Amino acid sequence: MGRNGGGWAHYVGQEKVRPLTGWQTMAMATDWSRPPRQVPGASYWYAHTDQWRYDGYGADKLASPTCPAQAEALDYRSG
Repeated sequence: MGRNGGGWAHYVGQEKVRPLTGWQTMAMATDWSRPPRQVPGASYWYAHTDQWRYDGYGADKLASPTCPAQAEALDYRSG
């Protein structure tokens, strides 16, 4: 005790998450289905809080030459 280096917490302030198998099932929702499907949070909030309406650039800057003319930035982010 009280010595630096080695052990589980050899980095100062490190979280004590020991072997992944204990908490990974719950954290990644693998108890419900496989493979785990993680939602990209930033894209979700961008779309559902209407942030795309306030972008400083127009959707035409993102557009491909083969893209339809009428589109919003959200259309390009949704893939």
